[in-house]
Amino acid sequence: MARSKLGARSSARSERQNLVEAHNLGMRETCWSPVRIRAGPPLFRAQSLSFNDAFMKLMSGQRLTLLYLVCLVTVSFGVLVSFHYNWPDFVHTDYGFPFVWATHTTTTIAGPVDKWNVKPTELFLNIVIWLSISFLVFSAGSRLASRVPR
Repeated sequence: MARSKLGARSSARSERQNLVEAHNLGMRETCWSPVRIRAGPPLFRAQSLSFNDAFMKLMSGQRLTLLYLVCLVTVSFGVLVSFHYNWPDFVHTDYGFPFVWATHTTTTIAGPVDKWNVKPTELFLNIVIWLSISFLVFSAGSRLASRVPR
């Protein structure tokens, strides 16, 4: 019994020594794994940024804002563009390009009506197509802009 307690103490002591040595060598052990890994720079570090550094970080964030605005404008265009048809027996307005996702009928041969015909599947396809187009145009523009020497 005394021997097992002594063995437990020495193993605990050697474990502490291993941790101290690992720390001194720039190594650390994770709490869930006995595998030692190299300690790298911290992922999150409190930094005080100068005005110029903060401005440059804001400028890099503007690319994402620009991408968001380009996507918003192109999707809005594709979804909200309307074509008004003033035929004598069928006056209506179609919404959406390239797929017509809504039709607002105002006049038929039988007289005035107020009827909406909405197709959600084609609305979804319009949104997907216009998001893809805006992303591809923005990506191509970013690659071309990064190749231009400053």
